[in-house]
Amino acid sequence: MRRSTRVVIEISALAGVAWMCREGGPARRWMHRASRRAGRHFRDACGRVQGELYRRADQRPDPTVSDAVLADRVRSQLGPLVKTLDLPHLHVMVEEHLVVLHGAASSPAEREQIEHAALSVSGVRGTESYLRIGLAPGDTRPSTGRRAHDAERSTAHKVLIDAVACAGVDDDAVVPVLRAVLATFAERLPVGERGHVATHLPPDVKALFVVPRRRGCATAPRHADALVRSIVARSGRDLTLDEATEVARAVLQALRSLVPEEAVDVAAVLPKDLRDLWQPPSANEPASLS
Repeated sequence: MRRSTRVVIEISALAGVAWMCREGGPARRWMHRASRRAGRHFRDACGRVQGELYRRADQRPDPTVSDAVLADRVRSQLGPLVKTLDLPHLHVMVEEHLVVLHGAASSPAEREQIEHAALSVSGVRGTESYLRIGLAPGDTRPSTGRRAHDAERSTAHKVLIDAVACAGVDDDAVVPVLRAVLATFAERLPVGERGHVATHLPPDVKALFVVPRRRGCATAPRHADALVRSIVARSGRDLTLDEATEVARAVLQALRSLVPEEAVDVAAVLPKDLRDLWQPPSANEPASLS
């Protein structure tokens, strides 16, 4: 009896391990995230060493490097500054030598300092800054340790985060992708309508629904295809344009459900390509909305 019980326990344990390690299972997801973090830390360390070698040799780094190398170069430049300012982790992406910054700063002066430091890196043509002033709910300074972020997020924020995650974006890229969609969408709305939508949003979502600051050669995406390409660049994984379109659709549909009072007015002022993402695909909107 004891032997049979042990066999059952062992079989159950093996089945549990197999379930955890299945494709898309918790163990696989954890290993994937861990490998991505290790890769980022390794590239950051290599960038720091290379930067120090250039400084010692009194050389200026090659400005024609790839976007991936330039992103590591910018992270290396910003790392000591962010540590000195005791700020939460900054998310840095580079698209065609334009730096995209996501995160928080304690004051406008700190934001200026970070943006200037990124723009000063050899090879950077411009910056697109989504840095907000003040820490949002869930943000923590490195000196204070880590807290339970989810408990501090508003219900609306969780709805939007879930929409991005369910659309297939990696965990560490969910917030930057969400911010990219909301900020681009906010930029395409007239100022008055943007303000009306913002009044219905809680503070942690309103902080994402802002127009980014641009420097140098950075220009605003004007249409849905540009928004989709920015999602691909910020997603942290190999999304196709069709998959990125579905991410944008998922976010805007979720946002629409959060501000039903503004659904009709927003649809009336959007260009057709963005209106198609805003409106439910299965719903036949009245002709007066187009």
